[in-house]
Amino acid sequence: PGCRLFYDDNIRADYIGAYLQKKKAEDPLILLNGLSLQARRLQMNISSFKMTETEKGKNGRLNVAVRIRDGQNQQVFDQSRFFTAREPQVKLDIDFPFLEPGEYMFLVEAHDLLTGKTAMDILQGEVD
Repeated sequence: PGCRLFYDDNIRADYIGAYLQKKKAEDPLILLNGLSLQARRLQMNISSFKMTETEKGKNGRLNVAVRIRDGQNQQVFDQSRFFTAREPQVKLDIDFPFLEPGEYMFLVEAHDLLTGKTAMDILQGEVD
């Protein structure tokens, strides 16, 4: 009663900007880079995920899901694995010896379990 709510974006913009920068540093955006296929081996680099301090040093918690479809769009592989990352960047190589020669689509999702953020990449590749 008798009061007006007043807010000016210019007065608090620096405070909100600093808060958002701090939050971004606390919860980095996970990156999935270097997705490639060499023969029957899928290779990738995962970085910029959150790491927390534990008794055994800094650790990150990741889940990596891989789905593979063949040239007829039939699913030939769909699995995910959880693991603990002890380094700030992880190089991951996965062998698929069962793949027959042909065209495949690889869909990879990397989930940072500490922030809930996800990175995804798709690769069209040929196995000889």
